[in-house]
Amino acid sequence: KLHQSAAVSDLVGRDPQLATVYDVRDVTSEAFPTPWTGEANNRDQNSPPLLRVCPAAFGYGFCGGTVDGYGLFDYFTMGRRQSSVLINLIRDIMGPVTPADQACHGTKQICMNAGRIMWSDIPFMSNTVPTQIMRIGQLFITALPAEMTTMSGRRLVEHLKRTSGFPKNGKVQLNGLSNGYFFYVTTEHEYNVSNTVMMKLS
Repeated sequence: KLHQSAAVSDLVGRDPQLATVYDVRDVTSEAFPTPWTGEANNRDQNSPPLLRVCPAAFGYGFCGGTVDGYGLFDYFTMGRRQSSVLINLIRDIMGPVTPADQACHGTKQICMNAGRIMWSDIPFMSNTVPTQIMRIGQLFITALPAEMTTMSGRRLVEHLKRTSGFPKNGKVQLNGLSNGYFFYVTTEHEYNVSNTVMMKLS
C-alpha cells in the first residue's frame, strides 16, 4: 500500500522520483493474502489463506534470554517452548491470553501478552505501528520499526518488487529500528528452527 502511494505521480504535488509516504495504523486489524499457505494463521479451511497480524506478545524463548544471559530461575531457559503454570498465572493477571491470541501466535508459547497489558489506560506495548517508504529515483527505502530476520526481509523485498508499477530496475533498501521499536519480525519456519537450535545449545 505504501509503495503504491509513493509511485503515484501527483503525490502531494511532488516529482514521483523523489517522494515519501508515512503511515501509522493499528496493525492488529490487518490481514494479508499469502502465497506461503503453510504459515497462514487464520486457520479457517473455508477461507483463503491469510497472514493476520497478532497483538504483540513475548514468547518463552524471548523471556529465557540468549547465550549471553539467562532468564529468571529455572522457569526460563534458552529456546524454551513449554509453558509454565506459575508463569502463565502471573501473565494472565497482567494481560490474559485468549485462545485467539495463542492461535494467532501459533507455535510460540506466550510468556507475556504485551499487546494487551495496560498501565493506567496506557498500553505497555502499542499495536499502532509507524511505517514509511521513501523513493529516490529507482531506490525505495523502507523505514520499519523492527528488526527483520533474513527471510522476513527477503519476503518483504519480493512483495514490494511484485507491486504494480514498481520500476523494472528498482532497488529496495530495508532499514529497521526506524521511527520506533517493535522488536523482531520473523517467519514461522525461522522461529521454529531457531528454537530447535537454541534448545540443543542449552
